[in-house]
Amino acid sequence: TQWQVLGCVERISEQYLAPLLAELLAQFPFPLRGFHSDNGSEYINHTTARLLAKLHIEFTKSRARRSNDNALVETKNGAVVRKWLGYQFLPSAATAQIHAFYRDWLNPYLNFHRPCVCASRQPDRSGKPLTKPCSPCPGPSTALAPRPRAAEGRPAGRPSAPSLNLCRSFPTSAFRLFLRLE
Repeated sequence: TQWQVLGCVERISEQYLAPLLAELLAQFPFPLRGFHSDNGSEYINHTTARLLAKLHIEFTKSRARRSNDNALVETKNGAVVRKWLGYQFLPSAATAQIHAFYRDWLNPYLNFHRPCVCASRQPDRSGKPLTKPCSPCPGPSTALAPRPRAAEGRPAGRPSAPSLNLCRSFPTSAFRLFLRLE
């Protein structure tokens, strides 16, 4: 899926990131199989390893000095975080407000209302399968929608997640937050 959750902390350290990580993992409507991080000590530590082991989540890390390992994360960082908050310095006193904005408004918007493009494999005239982007999906939550039963009689897909109706009040709340940050 293209499901994503964002969080904000006052400082980049294990002390602040461990509780945030537990909160972010709880926001996923499906069980996670893997967690991939960069080589920062805020992620590579015993606390994070214990939390992920307790939840039976495989923990992997990027290779040192290989910037392409986290290309998807960096792309989403630019397309989502920088689009909404820009490149300016954010005061640490505002992190609680920013995190509340992420949790209450931006994360549900990204996963239930923001369109995304899904790739599909369609055969060309000769029958050779090609990967082409299909028309935009309504959002990452569509990957959670129930699918038709597989040929073996077992259900395919995941149960649908509840949709949130945020369209009317989202812009006003976002605008109020950014006025307070200036």
